[in-house]
Amino acid sequence: MTKYIQTVRSRALDGREAEYRDWYLATHIPELLALPGFVSADFRRMLAPVDAPAEFLCIYTIETSDLPAVQAAMVAAGALTVPSPAMDVPATRVEFFGAALV
Repeated sequence: MTKYIQTVRSRALDGREAEYRDWYLATHIPELLALPGFVSADFRRMLAPVDAPAEFLCIYTIETSDLPAVQAAMVAAGALTVPSPAMDVPATRVEFFGAALV
């Protein structure tokens, strides 16, 4: 098994931060952690996010021998396609990282 990190930078629509946080913590993270390969999630808020392109960061740890299969399972489960109505979708950035080769 190989360990990967998925980062998601996102923000809520103006005035909907509490709704967005509640959805992320109570719905979205449990959805992803229920999928094979996802082992942990760490959801954070940026300190002093004035004019920042993304206010929240979620770091997921994935352990798998087949990352494309995990990504396909995310799409099939709707985990990436059913955002909160409080989410600023165009501001969201998803990135995957593997081990740095030295």
